[in-house]
Order: sequence, then C-alpha cells, then structure tokens
Amino acid sequence: MVDFILNGLTYAYSKFLGEPNVYRIGNVVSEISFGVLHFNFKTKKNEMEMRGGNNIKLNELTQKY
Repeated sequence: MVDFILNGLTYAYSKFLGEPNVYRIGNVVSEISFGVLHFNFKTKKNEMEMRGGNNIKLNELTQKY
C-alpha cells in the first residue's frame, strides 16, 4: 500500500517539520503544493509528483502495480 499525500493545495502547515515515522520515505514538505499523476498502463507504473510554486517539482514517487 502506498500513501502519497498531497493536501497542500488548500493549506500548508509551514511550521510543521514532521514527526517520527519509520515508514516515511523522504521529508515532509510544508509549503503550498499540488499533485500530478502520470499513469503508464503498458509498463504498469504510476509516477506521482508534488509540485509547488512556479510548477517546481518538490517530491516524486514511482509505484509499480
């Protein structure tokens, strides 16, 4: 199971630096952002991107299914 949370479009907790989580990959991004999903049905891959101001890529995750 994968949980790639992108909820920064409507709000962002700029003072939240994270919390202990042994399952987290990467760092908490505390700025306004939005998500982009790229599905490739031939290779069975899903590329998830977190993008911020000026469409800058802040984080990404590729998942095979």
